[in-house]
Amino acid sequence: KWMMMNPGSIYIPDLAKVLPDDYTLEFDLYASGLDRQTSSNAKMSVYLSETKSLSRNDKNYAVFSIPFCQYSPVGMVVRNNVSDDKEAHINSNVKADIRKDVLNKIHVAIGANKKRLRVWINEDKEIDVPRLMPNYGKINYIKFFPEYFKDGKEQIFISNIRLAEGGQDLRSQLERDGKYSTTGILFNPNSASILPESVGIIKELANVLKDNSSMKLKITGHTDSDGDDNSNLELSKKRAAAVKTMLNKEFNIDGSRLQTDGKGESKPVAENNSSIGKAQNRRVEFEKI
Repeated sequence: KWMMMNPGSIYIPDLAKVLPDDYTLEFDLYASGLDRQTSSNAKMSVYLSETKSLSRNDKNYAVFSIPFCQYSPVGMVVRNNVSDDKEAHINSNVKADIRKDVLNKIHVAIGANKKRLRVWINEDKEIDVPRLMPNYGKINYIKFFPEYFKDGKEQIFISNIRLAEGGQDLRSQLERDGKYSTTGILFNPNSASILPESVGIIKELANVLKDNSSMKLKITGHTDSDGDDNSNLELSKKRAAAVKTMLNKEFNIDGSRLQTDGKGESKPVAENNSSIGKAQNRRVEFEKI
């Protein structure tokens, strides 16, 4: 299911809670009618804002834009507004040529860790700003603002909006705690086939391993309690092995640095009597060895 968004309008998803300090936000975008006449200003701006008002002019906000222009790589604008620290203001253009990407459906993943903001388009990290949100405690809402799409010719659609609390920086957790657990690596139901939106996390993990050549990891899969115990145990092992395979084949991480295991449903971190609890239990854990 896709929702068509009207240019010049502001859309605020009802996420039932304000934004935490650390979170991941994911959604899919699709644009139709693009060609070489599409405006250089045609973009989807994503605001992380202080208030829920239908305005872009909050005292505190961070924003980045996803360009849909086809005749020139116009880059991605990143800026903020900080009410009590003018020296913290950022207004920059990040070089990125995503013209071919936006001709098809794209998956956008945002990782916010207090002051830091990272953005992936499909599996490629395009934005990484360590101090975009100095007043991160005042950033509570998400606003989508499609701009300069031609009525009757170009259309922009959004789908699959998901917000997950957590998302604490993978690198810092591994270095500080020696382990990292994520529900962001997703699989097809009852399968070890990794979904495309999981690639961003796996790629970031690969970067950590490349930067720390002596680091070795144990990868452990976990499931919820649906289904047979033995089947879940086998599935969790296969999913851990699938992550190892992707790290090895897609990102050239030596397989000897990676061990795998699976615990099935035997180590839950939440009750299995709700969809939220089950989602928390379907996780992949990484531990330094």
